[in-house]
Amino acid sequence: MTEQLTENNEKKPQDAECRVELSNDLLQAFVSVLAPEDGGLDITIPVIMQALKDNNVVYGIKLDVIQKIVIQKLYEKKILVAEGVPAQNGKNGEITNRFVFGKKGIPKYNVDGSVNFKELNLIYNVQKDQVLCDIIAPTDGVDGMTVTGQNIASVRGRDARLPLGKNVLVNPQNTEIIAGISGNLVERHNVLEIDDTFVVDGDVDNAIGNIDFVGNVFVKGDVKSGFSVNALGNIKVNGIVEAATVKARGDITILGMNGAGGGRLTAEGNLIASFLENANIEVNGSISANSVMYCKIRCGGNLELKGKNGSMVGGRYVVAKDLTARSIGSPSHIITDITLGSSTTLVSEMDTIFRRLQQLQNDELKLAQIIVFLSSKDKTMLSQDKLKLLDQAVYNKSVITLEKEKLQVKYSVMEEELHQPNVSKIICKGTIYAGTRITMGTSSVQVTEDRDNALVYLSDSEIIFGVA
Repeated sequence: MTEQLTENNEKKPQDAECRVELSNDLLQAFVSVLAPEDGGLDITIPVIMQALKDNNVVYGIKLDVIQKIVIQKLYEKKILVAEGVPAQNGKNGEITNRFVFGKKGIPKYNVDGSVNFKELNLIYNVQKDQVLCDIIAPTDGVDGMTVTGQNIASVRGRDARLPLGKNVLVNPQNTEIIAGISGNLVERHNVLEIDDTFVVDGDVDNAIGNIDFVGNVFVKGDVKSGFSVNALGNIKVNGIVEAATVKARGDITILGMNGAGGGRLTAEGNLIASFLENANIEVNGSISANSVMYCKIRCGGNLELKGKNGSMVGGRYVVAKDLTARSIGSPSHIITDITLGSSTTLVSEMDTIFRRLQQLQNDELKLAQIIVFLSSKDKTMLSQDKLKLLDQAVYNKSVITLEKEKLQVKYSVMEEELHQPNVSKIICKGTIYAGTRITMGTSSVQVTEDRDNALVYLSDSEIIFGVA
């Protein structure tokens, strides 16, 4: 304070003085009160409030602190007396995964603690429309206020970066990331992609392990003995399938197979190969190959052996439709067993359906007994477990009934087809060698002498050898 003197050369009383200081961000206001001098007046609340007003401080004033300054005469101290509210920015959007990638190339442990070195976790199968990630939307912020009453604008959170790659989509609500197709989920360069074909650059062996995939599989090398390839799509193998198991919901195309008696091919579609040897093969569609030797084949379509050899030697073959070859059997009269006609495959399928119907009938009877027993009781006396059991039994019985009805219709259609005339035939432009055994319908014949350029068909329950 500047000293002032009265007329009698006495110092003039100086009242307490309030000084205000604002922070750079205007979120805080401080006061420093200079003590009174020479009998001046102590600080008062109105003086402090006026000082704040003069400095445009109107928000967040701490009256309790001001009262404390006045009561306790807190002089010569810098004290916070007003505080604004900082803006709270919104939270950024996030992506949360519903999948967890396992460590690739690490063998799988069995339940008993042993290690399965053929299961290496190289594929992460997903189904079309499966939810892969949840999208958490960003939030709005909350505006703030300075001590001078000025609004502080908040910032809305940023949208999450969506890791959308090939065949990965966002649902219409923009809340989930979903699979656009069924396939192998992979992460490449921080982006999710789904491959509909799993490609093996070399052999299916210890380095790759067994393959179980919801799409197509392409093997550039061989499928080694003891390994399996299972696909819901098509399978293509550029090399040889050894004593392995290959199963496709679609078609199988391979260079060849030497199954050593233990290899197995199963396709719901067609099979194309150069050669097939010592293999167990079941194909719902047709088979096309250059040669087959010592195989057990069940073919739901045509079996066509073409090319330079077009040969069939040894083994057992069940073919629903036509068999075309250049030579069947061998000059050494190796037994080659052929069963021709849709009835052969139908009987097997009908037998499977019949056994399933019997099982369903038994299950349905057991469920009906449970339903009758529990329904006869007072429901108010049944425990929650018993009520759940009743509901589950009713549901399971309805599911079984529906499956039974579908199978019964299918069985009836097969019965009608079974009584249709057998129009299947064998066309051999070369030689059917002695030692070949042919069954068509209920008729069988053992070829006792070589027959060239033969057309074999069934007429009036008799197997006829004509000219192709």
